Amino acid sequence: NPPLDLAAVEAPSING
Repeated sequence: NPPLDLAAVEAPSING
């Protein structure tokens, strides 16, 4: 499974 943290860097959704 891909790391959620890494995905958030390119496409932040929860972090905003």
